[in-house]
Amino acid sequence: MKRSLVPIKCLVPLALAAVIGGAVGACAASSEWPPALKTEVKNAVCARNGFDPANVDITYHPTRVPERCALATSFRADVPEFDDAIGPVTVRVSCDSARTTVATVAVPIRVSIYSRGLVTTHRLQRFEVIGPEDIKRERFEVTRMLDWAVTDADSVIGRRVVRTIEAGQVVDRRWLADVPLIRRGERVTMTYAAGGVTASINAIAAEDGYPEQRIYVMRSGHQRLISAVVVDSTTVRPLRP
Repeated sequence: MKRSLVPIKCLVPLALAAVIGGAVGACAASSEWPPALKTEVKNAVCARNGFDPANVDITYHPTRVPERCALATSFRADVPEFDDAIGPVTVRVSCDSARTTVATVAVPIRVSIYSRGLVTTHRLQRFEVIGPEDIKRERFEVTRMLDWAVTDADSVIGRRVVRTIEAGQVVDRRWLADVPLIRRGERVTMTYAAGGVTASINAIAAEDGYPEQRIYVMRSGHQRLISAVVVDSTTVRPLRP
């Protein structure tokens, strides 16, 4: 019975492939950054921008961890200046052993910032006024929402939405508007006061009005517009008697 022999020149590539495969496996096994390094990076990121560590998650981009860094005993992170709404950030970390820096590495990360903000409990129609039952608090990522996401319920309740908002959406301060004290077409009392004499006449608001805002009103039965200042939900004060 003849044996099938493999030429030596064919065995060499096979041996190299086995060695390379083993090396790749070793690299994959050592691609995880040391826990102590991750802790130092997170603390440095939070200290840099004043974040609460409980509200920050850090994602590490896949990369090979240098062996000397993996064996280090302490780490020092240098975090560059960055905005709240960020993309990838590269942090430089000094890997120390026996008080000697054995390696300095670039660590690519992504910072995700979370907050317990306000989301809608159901669909809100345009111009609907928000009540306590219309919102709830949920933890959500605000990394790219810090400028407009609303987290204070008192600043939302009693305001109206200027567009339809679907259920479960984060409340956007750009979608909110104050409810006018006086609405266009409503009857108001225009009160004059001069020289200790006060007089009042009925008028109709020609536009929506907010506290201390200047609006136009019309006297009942007249078409001439009169400029007045909103006093309360039923009263305006003319700018000129």
